[in-house]
Amino acid sequence: MVGSLYVSQLPGLSRDVLGANHYVNTFFLTLFSIGVALGSVAASKLLHGKISARLAPAAALGMALFTLDLFFATCGKGGAEGELRSFFELAATFSFWRMVLDLLGIAVTGGLFSVPLQALMQRAAPAGMTARIIAANNIVNAFFMALAALAAALAVKCFALSVSGIFLAVAVINAMNAVYSLKLLRSPARRHQ
Repeated sequence: MVGSLYVSQLPGLSRDVLGANHYVNTFFLTLFSIGVALGSVAASKLLHGKISARLAPAAALGMALFTLDLFFATCGKGGAEGELRSFFELAATFSFWRMVLDLLGIAVTGGLFSVPLQALMQRAAPAGMTARIIAANNIVNAFFMALAALAAALAVKCFALSVSGIFLAVAVINAMNAVYSLKLLRSPARRHQ
């Protein structure tokens, strides 16, 4: 759900906040994909191949902090009037690179968050049920992605929420997720497993 919210806001970030052309949006999408891949590989390295959720709270907090900084980096900015700016024009500004680092940080921590949880789900599935569990998870994920898109559209339409405002909402969601993940890891039932 959270990942779809980020990706759905990238065109608005490019066009409405930066006043950038579609090549900048493509760059952001590519950057996001590479970041998730880097986070996925890093999760395997940090956990030394073990299946554990211990990275989840820190990764969720990382997503929250990078998103909060992205909110501050985009807050009050509006795209330039007239011709859309190119990647090279934006690359000469500090604020652009701040947003790039925030997006990369969000994507990397997103990979760190999701990959170990996917592995835990597969390991916890009863023998012969793994494919069904993964299919059910994909259905739940698709439902929440659609719900997130609908919520973002309603927030923009009904409350005139900007791209920055959506980033702030996602930062709060991630912070709550970090606290919840930490509570789950520290619960007595989890410690005995």
